[in-house]
Amino acid sequence: TGPSLLPKIFDILVRFRGYRIGLTSDVKSAFLNVRIQKSFRNFVRFLWIDDVTKRNPKIVEKRFTSVPFGVTNSPFCLSATIVVHLEKYIKDYPDVVKKFLEDLYMDDSATGCETIQDAFEFYLRSKGMMKEGGFELLKWTTNNEELQKKIDENEILMGNEKVVTKKQTKVLGINWDTKSDELLFSFENVLKLIGDDDPTTKRFILHFVCSVFDPLGVFSPVVITFKMLFQELCMKKCSWDEELDEAFKTRWRKMLLKLKSFECIRIPRFYAKETESDDVTRFELHGFADASQKVYACVIYLKCITANQVFTQFLASKTRVEPLNAKTIPRLELLSCLLLSRLMKTVLESLTNVAVGESFCWTDSIDCKFWINRTEKIRPKFIQNRVVEIRKNVPGVTWRHCPGKLNPADIPSRGLGISKP
Repeated sequence: TGPSLLPKIFDILVRFRGYRIGLTSDVKSAFLNVRIQKSFRNFVRFLWIDDVTKRNPKIVEKRFTSVPFGVTNSPFCLSATIVVHLEKYIKDYPDVVKKFLEDLYMDDSATGCETIQDAFEFYLRSKGMMKEGGFELLKWTTNNEELQKKIDENEILMGNEKVVTKKQTKVLGINWDTKSDELLFSFENVLKLIGDDDPTTKRFILHFVCSVFDPLGVFSPVVITFKMLFQELCMKKCSWDEELDEAFKTRWRKMLLKLKSFECIRIPRFYAKETESDDVTRFELHGFADASQKVYACVIYLKCITANQVFTQFLASKTRVEPLNAKTIPRLELLSCLLLSRLMKTVLESLTNVAVGESFCWTDSIDCKFWINRTEKIRPKFIQNRVVEIRKNVPGVTWRHCPGKLNPADIPSRGLGISKP
């Protein structure tokens, strides 16, 4: 079927946090701007009524003339159309085309620049190129007041309505406070899915866990506790629609009660927000891996070094429950190192707008550090196969030992109670 034309939301968000000036926009009625050839319209037929005002209307057959929203291949049709259209401008504006396509997810763009001038030029170029293809880029939002004012003035000159600047806006499903330039994370939306009459079953708990939208892993220390509960239900071989016993119901209610008292988490959108000017001399990636008897996890931080200070920013995190066929702690530690290597590889490939110098991976397992750094073959194959993949994922990364008490991955690996700080 070929490669996906849609970039990953994780990759876009990682890059979006690397721009000093964030810039978002939306393609107006994106799917309706793509027409369907007459020879293909029979594939998108549907039944309708001839007159909505009639008491007994007749059923008639209609055909879509534009790409309908909700059809399985509609995102591909939209992305392919935009890619083919923008190919005309690659020779003249290669950087603008590349950036726009990399940071466009269906009809939502989340990108940015380092200066106001560069951002405004990108706004003009991308808007002009898309307009020539029949696509209108609207709802431009940024964290820079001066840039927002220039964009609003230009939009009014072009006959578009001025964007009502809100304190908070959405960026690929995540709340963005443009005034403080922070990303906001809360369980408010997922808690709305829970009603008083909802059954406490294994199916419903899985539905709840899968409803948490957390691409960066900010909630991973909390969400993993719900995954651990679900795994226990699987180990007890509970049926999908069977009401849980009182012991599990009590645990579920207590977890939900604590979740409702959970406050909103705010993290800086821009990694180097603490610097007033472009005085960061070096960026480093530091990844940490850890495992417990029930969970293995990893977390990555971006270290920003200036002439006067050093500070770190949370970048991403991943957690996994232990396999049902129980493993020893050293092997679980190795799985956490494997998870970290995969996440580190993804981050290094997506963080193209930040000049990362060195990258380091940390583990509190002496065994894992020995296995990874050893050049000879290792027995058994379980260890050897995973060590080979780790080395392949992060070939130039240095693995170091970190004491367990100082390992930040220890928190998600054990699950964090919501009441804890």
